[in-house]
Amino acid sequence: IVDLANIIQTWRKVKLNEEISNLQKSKRNDSYQNQNLVVFVDIDEFQNSTEIINKVEYKTIIVPVNNNEIEEYILKYPILKKFKNIISPIDAKGLDFSEVVIFGFGDYTIDSNLGLYEEKFFFNKLYVSVTRSRDELIIIDSLKSKEVFWSSLINNYSIYIDKENNDPINASFDDYIISNSNSIIQSKEYIVEEDAIQQKEIGDLNKNIPILRIASNHFYKIDNLKEYYYCLGIIEEISENYSKASEYFFNKELANDDSAKKRGLMSLWNSNEYNEILEYKHLKNNFKRLIDCISYVIIEKQNLFDENDLEIIEKYQRELYEIKDKSINKKTLINLFIFNIKNNFDNDIVVRSFQILIDQFKSDVILDDIKNLDSVFYDKKLYS
Repeated sequence: IVDLANIIQTWRKVKLNEEISNLQKSKRNDSYQNQNLVVFVDIDEFQNSTEIINKVEYKTIIVPVNNNEIEEYILKYPILKKFKNIISPIDAKGLDFSEVVIFGFGDYTIDSNLGLYEEKFFFNKLYVSVTRSRDELIIIDSLKSKEVFWSSLINNYSIYIDKENNDPINASFDDYIISNSNSIIQSKEYIVEEDAIQQKEIGDLNKNIPILRIASNHFYKIDNLKEYYYCLGIIEEISENYSKASEYFFNKELANDDSAKKRGLMSLWNSNEYNEILEYKHLKNNFKRLIDCISYVIIEKQNLFDENDLEIIEKYQRELYEIKDKSINKKTLINLFIFNIKNNFDNDIVVRSFQILIDQFKSDVILDDIKNLDSVFYDKKLYS
């Protein structure tokens, strides 16, 4: 896999005048000979072989188009309708998977009239795609592309000189790529789960919906419904479909997952469903006490704090920061404290509300938010 990546990098450097400083080296020093294989499969053989289709079922499939072009690309290759684990090179960047399929890259160059810019972009996507795999890389392409693109790419590499030792590199397609579909690894469930967990974590961190869809598909296929619904919740959260996100996070499969429950409550908060927050009884911790308190103030107390409310808010400052940090509209909280500063009759609550506003929201408050507060304090004779 590393050798193929370096062939691509050399092509980019020599043919496309790209600035490629160093070629790749394997990150693992304990690999065995022929451990990390590259297998070529004719696309016609793939389409007509149930065995190959089953072997590929759990593998991540990278296609040579952007995410918004995948649906149209699948129309050209209907066999891809069988798979949910399809991703673009851009969405795959920065990730790695145990087993990867790169589909139709050779045909794409043959069928497209690429200018210099498009060709550079294509080879960058090809390099990214090849280097996503840790253990197995499968190339599915036409026999025509095998000769016109892949063999040409590798065979031409042999004319370049290794500048470290000034020796010619003799390379042919068969030196690097196996043309035998029987060599494809049958995915194992634990490998699928390991990849899916990584995809979920990175997809969540980077708000990458395509990656999360692949993770959810893998979790569903291995019957890990807990993680499946969690992924669906994250997807709806990122899409700002907060009511739907809360349904997924509150699914019975996640009944013992406090993290999911907290995200479900934040989804309700972000969709202003305060009554639903109060009605949810399946979480008992400081976060729930605080979000209940604030929700109750909003819907039952006309936004006015009393002494008990302020004690809870002051006690759970870390949880207040969490709510603020995950709120799509921090103004809801900021305005709640400003409202109490301006309208609460208890001067002690006014001062404490101002202190919380400064402590928690200093970087979020703008001048217009606190304009005229000095006159409010003056009128309340709170001179200090």
